[in-house]
Amino acid sequence: MTTSGKIFISHASTDKELLDEIVDLIQVGVGVTHNRFFCASLEGLGIPEGEDFKSFIHSKLQNPPLVIMVITPGYYESAFCLCELGATWVMSHSSFPLIVPPVDFRDLRAVLNNNQAGMIDNPSSLDALRDRIIERLEIGDPVSTARWNVKRDEFLKRFPILQSKMQGYTKVSVDKYAELRASYKAAQDVLAERKAEIERLRAMIEKLKNLKNREAVASLVAAEVGELECFEELKKTAVSCMEGLPAVVIEALYYRFYGEDYSPSGDETYVWDNIRRAAENGYLDISGATVSVNTADQKIRAALANLTELAEFLVDEDTSAEFHEQFETDHGFPAEIKNRRFWEGVLGL
Repeated sequence: MTTSGKIFISHASTDKELLDEIVDLIQVGVGVTHNRFFCASLEGLGIPEGEDFKSFIHSKLQNPPLVIMVITPGYYESAFCLCELGATWVMSHSSFPLIVPPVDFRDLRAVLNNNQAGMIDNPSSLDALRDRIIERLEIGDPVSTARWNVKRDEFLKRFPILQSKMQGYTKVSVDKYAELRASYKAAQDVLAERKAEIERLRAMIEKLKNLKNREAVASLVAAEVGELECFEELKKTAVSCMEGLPAVVIEALYYRFYGEDYSPSGDETYVWDNIRRAAENGYLDISGATVSVNTADQKIRAALANLTELAEFLVDEDTSAEFHEQFETDHGFPAEIKNRRFWEGVLGL
């Protein structure tokens, strides 16, 4: 154990405000006096006037009881910080890397991989730092745990404000550069695809100019825009979700989208027998003479979700008028979720 010497706080000078809060936390929350710190950026804890900067820091790094590394974006971009880090590693000093977001464990260099480290915004990490300080300085009568908890929690509440004032990365690593370059290349590929799409649409416009009738225009636009493919996929999914449902359940689904209650005539004994059987299976709810689908049933929920998606496609303002014209030309009825012929001819009612 080493009780002499000062805790050496290795940090970037750009993080002075954060350092002040860390030192305050340790002083008040642990009971470490001001003369047990060396922190070059803080008044009274740094380099005396007239001393050579490099030589003084070198002397303080010879035998500190503990080196606390405050790992921020600015830390990685500081030549002095990296020298202090390297010296700590070479001299095998006891150290505690304190990682400050947006830095995380993945950013730690190889020399830190075997060290105990903690995130500054994690209560357990701060507790571990407290324990290390008490151990290394052999503090026999530290501040009470209850008082430490109060100071720690106050620090954690203030930390987001401190973090917002910190300087972020101004440089990028080789790996990050490669990642950004790959993202840029992907963005260029997407841009090329968009340009190709524009050229395709321009070519379609030229074709439209040569068409003679409205039906031909509607057919071309629907095919080029891909709305028919989208509609077919939505229809296929909706029909698939209703497979295996009794006819009376599909009828109840239709009435739900039609906007009215499903109320079969009281003398339709066969229908009501099927309704009661479907209710027993959990598909329907019966309230007097009114029948509705049971939305608590998983299969019903899936059918409703996919039918709703189809219904929204049909009324979406981005779905072209040409699509609707072509559909009505092909089927003889409009593409409307409330239209019974749509359910009978498209959805299999």
